Amino acid sequence: MTVSYQYDVASSTSGGFTRLLFKWKGSLYKLIYRELLLFLLIFAAVKCIYLFALGKDEQG
Repeated sequence: MTVSYQYDVASSTSGGFTRLLFKWKGSLYKLIYRELLLFLLIFAAVKCIYLFALGKDEQG
């Protein structure tokens, strides 16, 4: 089954490209965005702990 996105691409605005990526049925972004967001949140939390909660001698 073919899904046509030609009109959506042609009439896209500046933020429309991002929405179009998630609209695609077989989009890679649709498959990994939850895991990517979780990874980024955990990474930011660990970085904040490293920078602000640990002392200079504990940072290495």
